[in-house]
Amino acid sequence: MKIQDCSFCGNCLICPYLSKYGYPRDIYNKKDQSVFICTNCGACDILCPLDLEPSRALYSLKTLMIKEGSLSKEVIQAIQSARNFTNIMSRFPISHVDYRETILFPGCSLLSMGSKIVYGIKKCLEVKMNEKIGITIHCCGDPLFQNGDVSTLSNFLKNLKEKLKRTGTSKIVFACGNCYKIFRKYMNDFELIHVSQLLSKEDIKEPINDFILHHPCPNFKNREIINYMERNFVYKNMESIKNPYCCGLGGSASKLDKDVSKEFLEKIKNLAKSRRVLTSCMGCKNRFMKYNIEAKHIFEVISGVNINKPLEEKDKWFNRFYISLRTKINFTKIFLFLLIMIGIFIVQNLHKNQLITIDKLVNFVKTSKFLAPLIYLLIYTIGPSIFFPSLILTIVSGMLWGPFWGVVFAITGATMGSSLPFLLSRYIFHDSVKRMFGIRKWERLKSLVEKNGWKVVAFTRIVPIFPFPVLNYLFGITPIKFLPYLVASFFSMLPACIAYVYFGSSIFELITKRNFTPLIVGVLLVSIIMIMPWFLKKSSFLSKNKSS
Repeated sequence: MKIQDCSFCGNCLICPYLSKYGYPRDIYNKKDQSVFICTNCGACDILCPLDLEPSRALYSLKTLMIKEGSLSKEVIQAIQSARNFTNIMSRFPISHVDYRETILFPGCSLLSMGSKIVYGIKKCLEVKMNEKIGITIHCCGDPLFQNGDVSTLSNFLKNLKEKLKRTGTSKIVFACGNCYKIFRKYMNDFELIHVSQLLSKEDIKEPINDFILHHPCPNFKNREIINYMERNFVYKNMESIKNPYCCGLGGSASKLDKDVSKEFLEKIKNLAKSRRVLTSCMGCKNRFMKYNIEAKHIFEVISGVNINKPLEEKDKWFNRFYISLRTKINFTKIFLFLLIMIGIFIVQNLHKNQLITIDKLVNFVKTSKFLAPLIYLLIYTIGPSIFFPSLILTIVSGMLWGPFWGVVFAITGATMGSSLPFLLSRYIFHDSVKRMFGIRKWERLKSLVEKNGWKVVAFTRIVPIFPFPVLNYLFGITPIKFLPYLVASFFSMLPACIAYVYFGSSIFELITKRNFTPLIVGVLLVSIIMIMPWFLKKSSFLSKNKSS
């Protein structure tokens, strides 16, 4: 049946929009531009006795009218406003896509409520999932979807999918029903989880018996979310709203007809009476508070963070920017950078006071034939375990001991440096390594080792599928035995070690003797080592790995 079969029973006119502008059939036939006020809540679908799905007809009218382009100035401005918001949330400096397999996708509304509640939920989820998760700050494109701007939405989601794929994201946890709805509809090649699937009554930190449970409109498109919510949050004598009760923020209602938008809130106020409203949408909660409806978000009763007053737009944008800045800053890298800068400052001062000079350093290496290599090997053994760049140590070996002994010390140090994290993860930090670097990374590497054994170690030393320090720890919790790991690491790292040691030696030759020839040879060797992984990526071995 189609919208033209409407019997004008009047059931759907309970909707504030339809009660003012008329039956869905008439709006559709007249191509009434008021359709952009429709909040897409879907209440009319539930109330229609003929199951005509009027909301779908009204939504298709939005897409048709945008395609035809015959829109009023007010409607065009509303659509452009949605596009502008989407663009701002999806670009620098707000946007941030985290390099994690599992990410939390908070959504624009939750981000606007501040870092305490966002990071409180992140911490709760990490405990629940037993792994570290990232935070990705990006618009899902729902403002475009709400207005039927499907062409713009299609291009937007294509770019978003590419971003997520590039950063290795495979599992996404959603704190927003609208974001979950969009991904379920358009990007279900990821593993998608709504927060409600992971929470339980045990997570609640305060009594919620005197609440009425409000379900945001998008949750009615995914009924399993409502089931999770009712199972985990409905207590004795607590009522759960069974049909969509829109807050009036959907579509462009709040921009094109503020009276209709407020009427949606009035309906909720009448339904709640003297009870407080518990909701799972931050946009709804903020709207409720602005209309003097006492409300709490489910994340508040879980995180213990209370938001007691509605936020203005400037406060929302500040919160989004602050969280974005916090996620972008890598405090570990900042610490290492500061440590290196302090080291450089100390060395410069020692050099200025003639306490450390190149001549003295070379003389120390020459005269301390056992102590100098021992100190070097100790540093190289510990360095990779704390993620210090081993490449620097390899080049230094060539500068201090030349191409022969430099290789001997560097490959010994590199082998010891890759062995220590292996042993630490195998015998001490087994579970912690899984949580830190991700269960999926470990499962993938474990599967490859089970099928290919030591060949995986050799291959990943030349074509690292993960960074070297991460590989060292992850191999420790795979089935490979220590001796095959040690031997495979030694021989597969040797070619690159020779190239970088020779490069370091050539730099020393250039500084001390102004001889450019070794440097040219060194650059050629390093270039070969750097392009080798590109050729090996095309090999059948890697293709087999990807399919596994």
